[in-house]
Amino acid sequence: MSLETYHVEEPELLFGDNKRSVDVKTGLLVFGPYYLPEDKKPRPSEIRIGIIGDGDTIAKAKLWIEKCRGYIEGKSDNPYLFPSFPGITKAFKCELIAPSKLLKIM
Repeated sequence: MSLETYHVEEPELLFGDNKRSVDVKTGLLVFGPYYLPEDKKPRPSEIRIGIIGDGDTIAKAKLWIEKCRGYIEGKSDNPYLFPSFPGITKAFKCELIAPSKLLKIM
């Protein structure tokens, strides 16, 4: 019995300013999100989100969103696999907005 193997190269992904990287985490943190050249910057600048749930799940979702807005420390034992995250605004060049009218308690 024999087993044939082959290696498939990872594709390069496009990021801001048409920069390329095979690693999504590195590419996003170094170059930012991809945007069309005629736009000159990423868009949208804000993303409005709605949350549906009971009071507890909405509170937890809001805490998670707040946490993602700020810096999140990576794991020091493997910083390549678990790098630090600079926050939504820095990484994606946009803001997550959860207006109170889009928070629905069921």
